[in-house]
Amino acid sequence: MPYKYLSPGEDGNGGVIIDSATTLTLIAREAFEPLSDEFIRQTCDYKRIKEFEDVTGLGPCFNVSRCQNGVAFPELRLYFKGGADVAPPVENYFAFVGGGVACLTMVTGAERVDWTGMILGSFRMQNFYVEYDLRNEKLGFKQEKCK
Repeated sequence: MPYKYLSPGEDGNGGVIIDSATTLTLIAREAFEPLSDEFIRQTCDYKRIKEFEDVTGLGPCFNVSRCQNGVAFPELRLYFKGGADVAPPVENYFAFVGGGVACLTMVTGAERVDWTGMILGSFRMQNFYVEYDLRNEKLGFKQEKCK
């Protein structure tokens, strides 16, 4: 994913916001399309279900009903300034919506054509503690099974 979409610009546009009040992850279209294309390329064993995408607004969506030994989607690891990184389990970025369908839970911020950032929503960060060290400008993550 191009770094320029994840780094704040001088105009204040861009960057990454971690927001527990936003459910899904929102990402600028210019950054989402290469990410989505890469998921499609790496999951060629699963049939894409575009009709489901049209109805839900999520996508890409795949038919995973024939997976006997579990579903294998690519890891989606994020690296942050200061050395932190986080790679949540696939359940945090794919929704298994029943009927053997799994959809990527990232959407474009299409209504904001001038927006170039990313908002990590609560679905993506569920079961993680997030530590904000403002003085040292660092983030920390700890996976925890929340009840």
